[in-house]
Amino acid sequence: MRPRPEGRYEDKNGFVNVGLLMSEPYREYPAAVKWDIAYKAECDRMATLIAGKYKRNWGRWYLENRYLCTVDTRPGIGGGADYKGGEYYIALNRVDTKYGEKGNGYSWIKHMSDKNWIGKQGLDDLKRAFDCLIESGEIK
Repeated sequence: MRPRPEGRYEDKNGFVNVGLLMSEPYREYPAAVKWDIAYKAECDRMATLIAGKYKRNWGRWYLENRYLCTVDTRPGIGGGADYKGGEYYIALNRVDTKYGEKGNGYSWIKHMSDKNWIGKQGLDDLKRAFDCLIESGEIK
């Protein structure tokens, strides 16, 4: 994937000078927004290929032992090209129920939405995984 174009007020690592934001509304350049969308879609596509090797999977998410896992296959914005990816996992015992107070599915979905490598499809897959695991009784 080609390098990410810089958005307005960003340095080469994607960081924004907050002082500049006070003087004028912050707006990304359209090229940076387009790149971000393509980046997330490519991460989802690559992670889904990896997840397909597992017996139970939901798009880019797969179940391994008592962990719901995915792989972040690309470096984050500003990350080095030598990054080979890493496994990201959620222990099922940390997810009480979809509507619980602590560690619930919605909290995890909110947490994952902050990741720059997870796309809309990745979040939808996580919701499907939680629904399936709750229905089967694996998450109580």
